[in-house]
Amino acid sequence: MPGAQYSLYLPSAKSTYGTFQGVSFELLLGAWIHHNENRGPSHGRVYINTDLLWSTKDGVGKLLTYTLGVDLSFERNARRNYLIPYYGLDLGGFYIGSIGHVFAMNPFVGVHALGTRNIFVNLTGGYLFPTERLDDLAGWRFKVGVDFSLW
Repeated sequence: MPGAQYSLYLPSAKSTYGTFQGVSFELLLGAWIHHNENRGPSHGRVYINTDLLWSTKDGVGKLLTYTLGVDLSFERNARRNYLIPYYGLDLGGFYIGSIGHVFAMNPFVGVHALGTRNIFVNLTGGYLFPTERLDDLAGWRFKVGVDFSLW
């Protein structure tokens, strides 16, 4: 299940780096939906993701991210296919030409605006925590996207 998203990243040092926005591409490695009374995640997804974002500030350049992520919904017996809340974590890194590679993690919350076996429409928001330059590069991340089945 490939996917595409609009992505927005607001680093703490907006005066230095500006605001980053652009496209994300996602490859869903696995997903499940359980409509039963069992405890545990009713919806789950494991995916890899890459973002290509452009800064609003001249001279900063592009931002490339690469992550492995998981998101889970703990709503029990979710019989509907819409507005299902979930929680997740992305682990990976990003690259900015003037800084280089930085490892980061991004815990987030979101909602499956639509979640079926063939399509997921997702809205997410979280906070990016880099391992270096935390005061400059930590910041809010928001995404709106769709994953769809090819068969």
